[in-house]
Amino acid sequence: GFFIIFEDQFGVGDYITINNFSGLVEEVGLRISKIRDFSGDLHIIPNGEIKTVTNHTRGSMRALVNVGIPYEEDVDRIINVLTQICEDIKKSRNDVIEGPTVLGITDFQDSQVLITIIAKTEPMKQWEVERDIRYRIKKVFDREKITFPYPHTDVTITNIDT
Repeated sequence: GFFIIFEDQFGVGDYITINNFSGLVEEVGLRISKIRDFSGDLHIIPNGEIKTVTNHTRGSMRALVNVGIPYEEDVDRIINVLTQICEDIKKSRNDVIEGPTVLGITDFQDSQVLITIIAKTEPMKQWEVERDIRYRIKKVFDREKITFPYPHTDVTITNIDT
């Protein structure tokens, strides 16, 4: 615990991952550290068992949003709409350090083309920014009559004369 405190590896309020547990640090003591995960569980970890710590709070964070669009949609139109949404977010949010930026098509999946948006945010703001991006996408897609993909099955019935 002394070296954790002395080396400032993490502190109260930091979002960290220790031994497969992720959460917010509630306490750092000489013998134990306590982190609370997002389901509300409190994990009490003996400091002697801590081998690797990932501190997600230090430096800028990354917001990542994947947008699935049906193959039938016009990709250029979608990218233009998403780029405009990103520009609006840049102008309206102070917690976005860089971006958001439309990376473009990042994958072809069974029922959708995947387009990825990425942004650098202030620490602990990445989830809020991701939610805002998704909210704005939904609002604009609804207004522009752009559909989201969903699993469906096409059935063709052929009438065969016997």
